[in-house]
Amino acid sequence: MERVSGSEISFTSDMTRAYVVLAKLGVAGIVLMPLAAAIGQYRTDRFPVYSDIGAAVLIVVGLIVFGAILFFVGGKFYKVYIGPSYVYCYTTTLTYKLVTWPEMQDIVLMKYYGLHYLYVYQSDSKNPITIPLWLRDMSKFRDLVRINAGADHSLTIYLENYAT
Repeated sequence: MERVSGSEISFTSDMTRAYVVLAKLGVAGIVLMPLAAAIGQYRTDRFPVYSDIGAAVLIVVGLIVFGAILFFVGGKFYKVYIGPSYVYCYTTTLTYKLVTWPEMQDIVLMKYYGLHYLYVYQSDSKNPITIPLWLRDMSKFRDLVRINAGADHSLTIYLENYAT
């Protein structure tokens, strides 16, 4: 099956949720990393070495910036496409794959740090497509799946139950 570019619609992720998760992890890191550095210094009779504590904070800030850049790029370039007879989106290895409605065998809800995904498995592959449940226009995506796949399709049912 080939993609029908004129009749498919693309959806991007709503990165607000990803940035909230990143902020929570960043706050925890900014608190825990300097604390761990201070405890390590204390246990080795080196306390206080403020340059080590400052370096711990800078490492966390660098990781937050790096994560924000990754989320930004991922949100812009990894889109989910829906056509009349298929979904075309990225897999767990970040490669794109086209899956028709009848090929969808098993659907699993996955949660990573508060971000929800649907893993959609096909009978011929162990590498599922991943549909983020935090798309910008989730209600439109859900409606298009219902129209194209049917109300009884397992993806439609999962989206009705888990997509907000």
